[in-house]
Amino acid sequence: VVPTLLALSLGLVWPASASEFGEQLAGKTVKLIIAGSPGGSHDTNGRTLARHLQIVLPETDFVIQNNRKAGGLLAAKEVQEAGDRAITLGLFHPSMLYMQLLDQHENAFDLKSFKWIASLSRDQRFYGVRKDFPAPTLDGVRAYDGQVLAGTSASGATSDIDLLLGSALTGMRTKVVYGFRSSAQRKAIIAGELDMIVGSLAGGRKLMESSDLIPLLKISPDHYPDAFAGIPPMRDSTLAGAPAELVELMETINDMGRILAAAPNTGDDDVRALRDAVELLFSDSDYQTDNAELGLYLSPEPGTVVEERIGALLTGRPTLKASLTKAVECGRKISEGRARACNFASW
Repeated sequence: VVPTLLALSLGLVWPASASEFGEQLAGKTVKLIIAGSPGGSHDTNGRTLARHLQIVLPETDFVIQNNRKAGGLLAAKEVQEAGDRAITLGLFHPSMLYMQLLDQHENAFDLKSFKWIASLSRDQRFYGVRKDFPAPTLDGVRAYDGQVLAGTSASGATSDIDLLLGSALTGMRTKVVYGFRSSAQRKAIIAGELDMIVGSLAGGRKLMESSDLIPLLKISPDHYPDAFAGIPPMRDSTLAGAPAELVELMETINDMGRILAAAPNTGDDDVRALRDAVELLFSDSDYQTDNAELGLYLSPEPGTVVEERIGALLTGRPTLKASLTKAVECGRKISEGRARACNFASW
């Protein structure tokens, strides 16, 4: 494939293999389904990827579609059932693992059957409280007399599961309040209507910069900015007896960030070509700059590694599903005021 004038104007230099994956995908249509709302960070991440892929693959047509309904379930279902009129890709948050492990996916998809292209960026998720919360530390939240009001969009959302697991594993007694999408959460934190939110650094950065949100717990130990140096990670903050495999699950989901998959019916040659094309972008300075401006921490992993991670979690951990189910159930009891803590020994 001869580079386009646009590619030449950007000063891109293709490796020898670029012509190979360009020829493989030339004349084909790639449909990218983004499991997120238009204008959100997930959507912007996906559209940035597609824009740069279009430069790398000038003879391939790209079509973008958003589908955030049911927390990404319908997007995953569409990828699972994709026909052969186009190469169908889905950009997901790996919290879809929660959905499959908790049997919330209604057998609409099977992540093990997807053809994984890459992990794009880390989420850098953390728990934070409003600036005037009486005790804005993890120990302070644990000792707080009442329940900590925490907002999320809907039951089963990533932040909902993270909040319930946070209560179960660390002793934070949160009352989860539903109906708060990302923008509403930020407004409620500033207004003092919510005490806590959990989310990505990209989503909470402005609240931190204005000192309206104080981080108190990070999900993973590494790959956070210097401002998090003194913030404890989840693995060092769990209660005695808390299942370590749940902490590992949360870290894996956090570290994979945004994951790109092809439909199960995608041919092996097309999968290899897509993996090569995306891998090329990871070393492109323009792509790196665009993601940095979005506040996204690029830490890509190839599709083969993503495939191994997901396969190991879904098939190699016989007790993980039961542990996750019990932890979420316990967290929900705490949220509803029916329990104060979990009895891990009974699990």
